[in-house]
Amino acid sequence: MIRKTIYIIDDDRDMREGLEAYLSATFDVRCFESGKHFLQKMKDIAKPDCILLDLRMPDYDGFALQS
Repeated sequence: MIRKTIYIIDDDRDMREGLEAYLSATFDVRCFESGKHFLQKMKDIAKPDCILLDLRMPDYDGFALQS
């Protein structure tokens, strides 16, 4: 069975690590500390299965990043 990948973009390290610990039992998880960092790596990412976005981040909030 192929595991789906979840991308977590959140500037709060504790939130990222907590979500990663919880979700990694079932999914492959990749974490990014900012929207800018995620966008820089986006060229290396195939179509994401799921993205969890923080709505309040300093560089790009979740809504701006989604756009």
